[in-house]
This record gives sequence, C-alpha cells and structure tokens, in this order.
Amino acid sequence: MRHAQVCETIVKNLPIGFTVIDEEGAIIDFNDSAEKITGYRKEDIKGKSHLEIFHGTSDKSACPLFSHLFDLHKPLEAIESTIKNKDGKEITLLITAAPIFDLEGKFIGGVELFRDITTVKKLERERRYLLSALVHDMK
Repeated sequence: MRHAQVCETIVKNLPIGFTVIDEEGAIIDFNDSAEKITGYRKEDIKGKSHLEIFHGTSDKSACPLFSHLFDLHKPLEAIESTIKNKDGKEITLLITAAPIFDLEGKFIGGVELFRDITTVKKLERERRYLLSALVHDMK
C-alpha cells in the first residue's frame, strides 16, 4: 500500500471529525466522522468557507481556530467551541487544531480534529443543577 493510500485510509476511518482548511479559510478535506457530527456532506461543503458554514458569519473572531491558527500560527489543544450543524442546531465540540506549513515554512492552512461533546455538556449542567438543588434542600 502506498503512503498516500495509508494516510487516506487513516483519515477516512478516524473515529473523530477531521477537517483541513486552506489559508483562505475554505474547507478542503472532511472525513466521514466530520460528516456524521455536523450533518454536512463533504461534497456539499468542500471549497466553502469554514466561518460561513459553521458559524454563519465571515467574522474571524467567531471562531477560535482562526485567531490561533490563522493569526498566531499556534496550535490549539482541547478547547471547546460551539458551531451550528446542518440542521441549525448548536453543538459543542472539543477541538484540537494545528497550523500547516509548506516545506519553505509558509503558512498554508490548518487541520482540525473534533468530537461532539454536546451530550456530555448537557449531563454536566444537569448534574450541577441537581447538586445545587440537593444542597439547597439540605439547608
């Protein structure tokens, strides 16, 4: 198996969302897990703006990816961010991202790995509510 085939197979079968964004912020790659998490098909969003699709704006400040990767050229490790899926529902993602540079060191985009933690966040809120109600009742 060639190196390119191995890389493609790995990305396709990752159990987490994977996307690559070019230096202009356009989506250039999107794996199957990213499709399941966001509801968008790769064919429908490839070449489109990450900001417009997931944040509904062209404002770079709406996305932590842009301030770290695109402006500072620094990686992000395990941050939470909220996006809108294809149905318009807000979902919370746990994201790790890194800038991509060519062989000459020129910034050419970023790669993002993400997991949907919406259910986990909901359970945490419910647990906090129940604990505070329990503490209140004990007083």
